[in-house]
Amino acid sequence: MLRPFFQLLLNKAALAELFGTFMLVLVGCGAAVLATDYQILNHLQVSLAFGLIVFLMILLLGKLSGAHINPAVSISFYLQGKISKNQLFQYIVYQITGALIACVLLNSWAPENSSLGSSLSDMHYIQTFAWEFFLSLALMLGILIAVRYFSKIWQIALIVGIIVGLDAFIGGPFTGASMNPARSIGPALVSNNLNQLWVYIVAPVLGCIISLPLFNFISSNDKNFSSLYR
Repeated sequence: MLRPFFQLLLNKAALAELFGTFMLVLVGCGAAVLATDYQILNHLQVSLAFGLIVFLMILLLGKLSGAHINPAVSISFYLQGKISKNQLFQYIVYQITGALIACVLLNSWAPENSSLGSSLSDMHYIQTFAWEFFLSLALMLGILIAVRYFSKIWQIALIVGIIVGLDAFIGGPFTGASMNPARSIGPALVSNNLNQLWVYIVAPVLGCIISLPLFNFISSNDKNFSSLYR
């Protein structure tokens, strides 16, 4: 009777999402803590940390779960019909769980009252929303294009890692460049920085969803685009 429950609990793809999101938050937010609380790293190095860990997680986990490590990405793939409703629910729960575990671990060595790399902004919430929306749109559009036009996992991992690193470098000083509800939920809950959390949940999800019709337009014009390179 408990077998279906344990099969659900020990789903390999969902566990891969937990581990991938755990590593993303541990390394990325850990780098942010080293930069803001200890002044050991600079902004460029934090951006590289985020990009590199995403690159590595896609290489390691891409064939297990797709290495979404981001609820907004999972929602977009669900809307594309790439994963089922049950998979979507599992992925989101495990992604958030992985982020929370990473932040509890970070909290054990970070200074007292550390934000743990929380997604925060001094701008008006509309500006913050716009930044996170467009950064997330760019990320998801890049993911969809990479998956469509490149077949090797290392190529997809490299492209997505570069996009994450560039988004973090450009948007980081303004909003923290989260682009990922789980990455924002973990530090916010553990450090009790909840004021702006809704922006960092809603904006990435909407940005990733809006990328879908843009991608459909691009893919519907494959012949026109490919003729440019002949």
